[in-house]
Amino acid sequence: MGSCMGGVCGGAPNLSGEWDPVQVAAGTWFDLSGLTVYDMVQVRVLKSDRPLQIAIENGTTGKCSNRTVPAVLKKGAMPLRALVVERGKNDNVLEVNALGTRHTMPIPSSASGWVEQGFGDVRIAVRRWPWERKIATAEQLQACQLQTEELKLVGAQPFEKAVVVYKTVTKNKNMIFWMPGRNDTFMHSYVVQPLLDAGLDIYVIEHRKNGRALVGAPDGEHRLVSHVDDFRKYLQEIDAAMSFALRQKNYEKVVLYGHSTGGLEATLFLREGKARDKITHCVLNSPFLDWGEGGIQELLADNSNELNDFLKLVNVAGSLEFAVMRESVEPDHYCPGVWIQYPATDPHARTLVGEKVTWGWVAAVSAMHDALKAQTPGKVPLLFLHTDGDEILDGKELGDYARFVSSNVTKHYITGCRHDMLLNHEPEKNDEVLKLILGWLSKEGVKGPGSW
Repeated sequence: MGSCMGGVCGGAPNLSGEWDPVQVAAGTWFDLSGLTVYDMVQVRVLKSDRPLQIAIENGTTGKCSNRTVPAVLKKGAMPLRALVVERGKNDNVLEVNALGTRHTMPIPSSASGWVEQGFGDVRIAVRRWPWERKIATAEQLQACQLQTEELKLVGAQPFEKAVVVYKTVTKNKNMIFWMPGRNDTFMHSYVVQPLLDAGLDIYVIEHRKNGRALVGAPDGEHRLVSHVDDFRKYLQEIDAAMSFALRQKNYEKVVLYGHSTGGLEATLFLREGKARDKITHCVLNSPFLDWGEGGIQELLADNSNELNDFLKLVNVAGSLEFAVMRESVEPDHYCPGVWIQYPATDPHARTLVGEKVTWGWVAAVSAMHDALKAQTPGKVPLLFLHTDGDEILDGKELGDYARFVSSNVTKHYITGCRHDMLLNHEPEKNDEVLKLILGWLSKEGVKGPGSW
């Protein structure tokens, strides 16, 4: 039996049928077969005292045809947004709504690089990022020769599992324990060798309903990617993955790294993980420590766990666990751009279309937010990274929450990054952020032969 609340229906997921990402996306503009050529149009604001509306004239790529670009509010900031165009289909003209007035400009060819254009007091730079230019491919990821270890779960469905992705070097004495975000997977081939050269063995935990743990799971599991009604359930596989890593060597330094929801899970591990005392340093990349919705949506999300506790008292919460709060029926702004530039993205390990955000997950997130704010901050040295380019969370506000994690915090607010600050619009930004991380670790005494 399903259940509806506020027009949003729920119920247990349909676990029958295989997941076919190409077929799921077939009803949208987004062709995941790789046969359709998509370019990206990147727009950087050089001067504007208010947000701009930008769009592809007669664009054919749904939400990805139009964007809002933030105003330049800080000296040196150059907010960047990307649109998607299907090559050869209305991909020649960019519309810019500046100060209530519509302007147009030709979209430059990929050979032109950045092209600047002024509209009165507004100035922007535009370039076309061609389909053929990839930042990380599946072949490059395969060349890293990563190993995997499948973890069996107690009390789980037969198709549920967790996966540890790892690579070690004999001489390394330190390790990094990488926790991806919601609907995320480790595909960052370009960080592997620099981390190893910096003396860090690499271990990634992709827990149930996330990343490689989803490969081979039925359709319903993919649509409920990362769903959980209590984040403490993940401690089973996070503890097991950490135990697996610590059995490989007697590591001197253990760096905990978390991105987005993985950053929230990292705070849980620092508080309740079995091996939490082994953590010597922590790096958080745009951690999901607060809702970034704003207004009534954020108010509802912030209080969803208290409301859920009330619903449990009246025996309603259980039927609402799978109620869908949001569903990506059409590709959003984030996933297509990542897939176009980073085809190492495996659509069998990351739900690019069809993802459902459930009431149970929203309430579980808010419970973790409350637990974080209630805890006594730890003392583990923390590098906290956030950006003005974050389109998922409020990147500027996010820095205020670092104090709840640790009393020993180094914060860096970097302009022009994506939500995942190691999965940027430009490879140079990836290098900048990675050098910052390795430089901080080196100053903290976490380094090895060949470190940056």
